[in-house]
Amino acid sequence: MLSWEVIESCLGEWASGVVVANKPGPGDAYRFCVDLVDVNNVTKKVKFPIPFLEEVIENLGERSFS
Repeated sequence: MLSWEVIESCLGEWASGVVVANKPGPGDAYRFCVDLVDVNNVTKKVKFPIPFLEEVIENLGERSFS
């Protein structure tokens, strides 16, 4: 993939390791696997999680936005 210039080498803190693994089953199928452990380590946690859609709709009730 590097020789085809589909991917490029990177050493930044947001870079992730990549492995191409054989996919189980007949034929020559491959799975593109990404190790996101390092990305998860530098990602800030969300202080205000997104509410469930059902809760949002319930809170809207019969309000009109016209």
